[in-house]
Amino acid sequence: MENTHPDSVEFHMSFKDITEDLSQFLTREYSCEYIVHAPELFEDDHLLDLCSPDEVYRKKSIAHLQRVIDKTLGMQKYFQKLQFLRL
Repeated sequence: MENTHPDSVEFHMSFKDITEDLSQFLTREYSCEYIVHAPELFEDDHLLDLCSPDEVYRKKSIAHLQRVIDKTLGMQKYFQKLQFLRL
């Protein structure tokens, strides 16, 4: 993004991206907004299902999504404009 100045950037996260140290990739503040798309598939082939009738499965899905939210919030320091969270 050194030679361009987009209004926004989109991150399409995989479950492995959640464990990455983003400071290795985001090296400065960017003057654009960012959008994060949560993964649907997580470790051990867990498919995100926030409405599952199985309480244990649903709680695991919620925990996975919370990890994505935490990572997304941690990205705020790199972006100066309003941030978005999209599922």
